[in-house]
Amino acid sequence: MNAIRPPPLSQTGTTNKLARGTFPATFFLACLAALELDGVALEEIIGGQRFGDRRNVTRTQTITVRIAAAEMAQIPKTIFSSRVRRMLGLDLHGWEQAMLVSLGFAALAAIAVVAATAAVIRLQRAESNTAKQELDIYKVDAAAKVAAAEAAGKAASAEAAKAQAEIEEAKARQREAELKLEQLRERIRPRRINGAQFVKILEGKPKIPVEILFVRDDPDCFQLSMQIRDVLKQAKWDVKEPRAIESTDMTPRVAQYTSTMGVGGQPHGVTVVMRATSQADFDREIEKDPLAHDAPVDTPRKALLKALQDSLGSISGGISYDAGIIGALLVVVGPKYSLN
Repeated sequence: MNAIRPPPLSQTGTTNKLARGTFPATFFLACLAALELDGVALEEIIGGQRFGDRRNVTRTQTITVRIAAAEMAQIPKTIFSSRVRRMLGLDLHGWEQAMLVSLGFAALAAIAVVAATAAVIRLQRAESNTAKQELDIYKVDAAAKVAAAEAAGKAASAEAAKAQAEIEEAKARQREAELKLEQLRERIRPRRINGAQFVKILEGKPKIPVEILFVRDDPDCFQLSMQIRDVLKQAKWDVKEPRAIESTDMTPRVAQYTSTMGVGGQPHGVTVVMRATSQADFDREIEKDPLAHDAPVDTPRKALLKALQDSLGSISGGISYDAGIIGALLVVVGPKYSLN
């Protein structure tokens, strides 16, 4: 009896075994012990059906299974199938029910997750469509604003270019006005000789008498003639007092021109005129390279020309057979150059 250890059975397992009608004898004994019976009648089990294949049995046979008292005492020790193992207060059937309930809740949770996911997807799609529409509207609005800004920028650029052109035109007019103003100042500004430079250039140079003629009724010509006289005297040159040009001073050949040209000078500015008496005078005074800065200054005419040019800034020279004074240099002071 101690060696018999049937496996424990649950209520469901017991029901299945009873339905199949196959279970060990130890199970049958355990059932009797659980019902606290000393025996059982077969007629109570088979319920009036024939027992076996005996057709000639006319009376109900009662088979009584009796269990000795000593064996009854050992049944609780040897039968373990009536004990149900539990965990946290629940047996296997309870945990199966709990599992079913959990699966139900899990199914509900899954359904809720699916529903929530579907709702989220729909909401996201709706928000995406709304955002796309808003983005399209924004793009159209932004494009319109950009086009308007570009148009405004082009208009501003055109206005700026126009303003710049007007500024440049104004600057040009200003420069022209400044030039005319400077010309006017130059026209009314009296001519001045740098006396120190003039005297320095004439130091040690050959000398000759000088006469000065100026245009009548021109204050600037008169003042410049006086300055030339003064610096020549400082350089220890022989110079007569300046005087206005008379008709008797003019050469008949050019008397019909301006007074300065009639005496061998130029229409404007200062001219140094030399009266030549021979070809040797021309050969001596003519420069081989008039633009050379190191040309020798070896005659009185060359010295006076250089002194007037460097100290006054503008000078002319001439050599003639019929104009000028023999044995002297003639300085003709004409009006200032016209700047028009």
